[in-house]
Amino acid sequence: MKTAIIGTGNIGHVHAEALNKLGFSIDAVCDISDEAMRDFTCPKYKDYKEMLQKEEIDIVHICTPHYLHFEMAKYCLENNINVIIEKPVGIKEEELDELIALEKKSKALAGVCFQTRYNHAMKFTKAYLEEHEPEAGYATLLWNRDMAYYNSAPWRGKWATEGGGLLINQAIHTIDFLVWSLGAPKTIAANVSNLVHPLIEVEDNAIVMGRGERPFTLLASTGASSNYLNQVAIKTKDGHTIRIVGESVFVDDKIQKVKKEEYFYGKACYGRGHEYMFDDFYSCVEEGKPYFLNIEEASKANRVVLKSYKSKGKEIEF
Repeated sequence: MKTAIIGTGNIGHVHAEALNKLGFSIDAVCDISDEAMRDFTCPKYKDYKEMLQKEEIDIVHICTPHYLHFEMAKYCLENNINVIIEKPVGIKEEELDELIALEKKSKALAGVCFQTRYNHAMKFTKAYLEEHEPEAGYATLLWNRDMAYYNSAPWRGKWATEGGGLLINQAIHTIDFLVWSLGAPKTIAANVSNLVHPLIEVEDNAIVMGRGERPFTLLASTGASSNYLNQVAIKTKDGHTIRIVGESVFVDDKIQKVKKEEYFYGKACYGRGHEYMFDDFYSCVEEGKPYFLNIEEASKANRVVLKSYKSKGKEIEF
């Protein structure tokens, strides 16, 4: 299969490394920056449509800034090209709706990079919850992102190009796991604020409450004093609590035997999930099978984020 990457910045290089680890070649890349494409020896393009018209590409990886994901994914689906999209799928709800409809019509498969679902701790927890019905959950994400991070790319920290801040960029993976474990909420009530980074437009602190049959609460910040381990806790209806702390899992405070990764791609928080996800997705393409973490599935967490921005402290329907 022939593979192309659109966007060869930091996350594009993560995708390339994972693909190389799996033995897949990268047959074309596209970026507006020659410097960003310097490490690649395959054909290089500045226009992704030109690349896809000239190269016979089977799978495209979209690794561009958030605001470009929608139009590029739309083009791929309309032209029946299999596509892997970095999160988020879109920065507007109407974008999600349009891509879900296109996904159902297209002959192509689509996958979204919620690669943390493939991490061992999350897979262990999900399997546990299949035997112990979940009742409610909470999560905390306390990280530090300084102004150098936001200044590293012109699209960061702006509503029009990033689509938000902490929730849409960092906490969306945690939200995805909560929704995957507990189901989509019926209502959302959220408050977001900027307490530490006055030079950016978007939020660096958030409280999100998903209410319904299995409620959840998320407390998150990128203005913390340091980067702390993520925590997710799920209470079950039979009285147990399963808790993820980084890569460790506890059931009723007893640590469980869960494999720890010796290798990760990019940042430690990314884990090794990209490799496992790509292996799964490529197998589905080769075998003509549906892929479970598609646009419709990924849009659930994406929609929690966008509804949180609309909530402004009031409870609204999901």
